[in-house]
Parts: sequence; C-alpha cells; structure tokens
Amino acid sequence: MSELYELSASELLAAYESGEVSPVEATTSILDRAEAINPAINALVFMDRDKALKEAAASEARWKSGNTMGPLDGIPVSVKDSIAGKDIPMLRGNRANEGAPPSAYDAPPSMRLKESGAIIFSKTTMPDFGLLAAGVSSAYGITRNPWDLNCNPGGSSSGAAAATASFCGPLSVGSDIGGSVRFPAAMCGLVGLKPSQGRIPHLPPSPVRSAGPITRTVDDNGLLLQVLAGTDMRDYGCLPPATDNYMKLAARDLKGVKILLVMEGDNNELPEPGVEKCVREAVDALKSAGAIVEEKPCVIGDNFMETAAIPLILRGLAEFLKQSEEKRAKSPKDFQETFGKAAEM
Repeated sequence: MSELYELSASELLAAYESGEVSPVEATTSILDRAEAINPAINALVFMDRDKALKEAAASEARWKSGNTMGPLDGIPVSVKDSIAGKDIPMLRGNRANEGAPPSAYDAPPSMRLKESGAIIFSKTTMPDFGLLAAGVSSAYGITRNPWDLNCNPGGSSSGAAAATASFCGPLSVGSDIGGSVRFPAAMCGLVGLKPSQGRIPHLPPSPVRSAGPITRTVDDNGLLLQVLAGTDMRDYGCLPPATDNYMKLAARDLKGVKILLVMEGDNNELPEPGVEKCVREAVDALKSAGAIVEEKPCVIGDNFMETAAIPLILRGLAEFLKQSEEKRAKSPKDFQETFGKAAEM
C-alpha cells in the first residue's frame, strides 16, 4: 500500500470499511505529512493535532461498531480561511483581523462536513480579502506552489490547492467568485469546481460566491460535492436538495453530452502552447467518449477582467471600511491605495 497520506478519500473509506486502515492511522499520517511539508509551502494555518486525533479515535470506534455518521466519517479535511468554523479563527488573509475572537458558528460547508463525520484538521491560507489570484497575504505571508516553490499556487483558495497537491489531506473546501477555486486547482494540477450558484449553501449569503471542492481525483470531487450540496435555510439563495448522485459522475455516460469549448481569454488572448495541447487532448478524449464538443469564439469582449474587478474591489472596500484606522494601516499598501481611490469615486 502507498503511504496513507497518498490515498484518496475514496480509497481511505474503502480501507476503513475493510478494517485494513483505521481513521487514527490515516489522520496521524496526514498530520505528520502536513507538519513536515507546511513550513515549505505555507498552506495550512490553525492546525489542531490533538483535536483531530481525538475526533479520529471517535470515528474509529464508530467504524468498529458499524455506526458511521456519514459518507466522510474519519476523513481529514481542510477548509479555506474565509469559511467559518466554530471556535476556529478566521482572518480572511488580512493581518488587521489578528486577535479577533474565533468564529462563533459553523458556516454551512463546515457544518455539512461535521455532520458527515469528516475531521476538519486545519484552515488554509488565502490572500487579503480574497482579492488576489496569488498566494500572498499580510496575515500569512507567501504560499508556494508545491510543484515548484518559486511559483504561484493561484488564488484566492491558495492554501487549499497547495495543501491538497502536496498530499496534506485528500480534500479541501475553497470558495469562488471569479475563479478562486478553479485558478489554484488548475495551477496545482487538481480537480476544482465552482458548482451552480446556490448548490452549496454558504454564509454570509451571496449571489455570486460559492464554496467549491478541491481534490486530487474526480471521484473525490463528486464525493465532497455530495456532502456539501443541500439546503440550509440560513442562506436565502440556496437551491432545493439535489437529486443527482455526484459520487457517480465519474462513471457518467458522455454520449450526446454537449460541451462548449472557448480557447480565448481576456482580450482574446490565447493560452500558452503547452496549455492548449493539454486542452486539445482532453477534447479528443471527451469526443472519444461520445461527447459533442463545439468550439466557439470568446464573446465577453476586451478588458473583461478589468470590468469584473470593479464589484470585487467594492466588496473588499466594504470590508475595509468597517475596520478602524489603526487596523486599515495593517493592510498591504496597494490595497490601501486602491480602496482609498475607490472610496473617493
């Protein structure tokens, strides 16, 4: 067998069921791995080893008695710093929030994880206010891409992707408005998904932000989505309960499924040749499986990212203005200048 930290969540669950591996053994392996790797990548914060092992022991007892809590019982999971977890600090990557009381509640993603028996062993790093596609934070410093420590892991779910790619847990939950799950998943070679808006309830409610699963395999992504999806009346925008079985999506018949392919990005910029090659190979595989792939030109126009940044800046500005003058001075200078200009408009 591989090192336990290398196993996917699906593989760990099968090993728990057979009795070949215990949740305590798996959690210990992942914690040891995280403690060894994290100094280099700086992806995990507020890691609680004692609490995680205590929860793993409880999970082990449930597995032995045949009375598991749910589909992720005993699986170590990390969640993004911006997702509230009861009694865990939440700085949103911003040094101005240091010393604030820990969260007093579980946001829906954290609550669904706990109800499923998952072990939330750590938070993951993110840039200030979630406003950068990079792993740079005034609260945490620089998060590195584990494939090359000189490279950016993407953002804003920077630590979630870096931790998962470096085998510091099989599952992580990020959040995404304009790519904050998808960018880092792509840049770290992972499976990342922003589901339909409202499929995963969240707090505070938002018409544009969604939590999203980040994993190393498609099967694990479906498994985590199955747990996170649902209805939570605290989120006015959540959808009715899903009828799909996301855990079986990897085996779905693609015959006749229509897929749109757009190669151009902002300002009609084409991808790097290596990226385009990988995309074309994926298209060929999808077509071989029976999918209908149509390639169309980009229709979003020039300077789309510049336009899309405006509501994101206003969102960050609202958070920034709630802080005292003393705390605002702790934000990076670039943010102070940007927010200052936005406030004058």
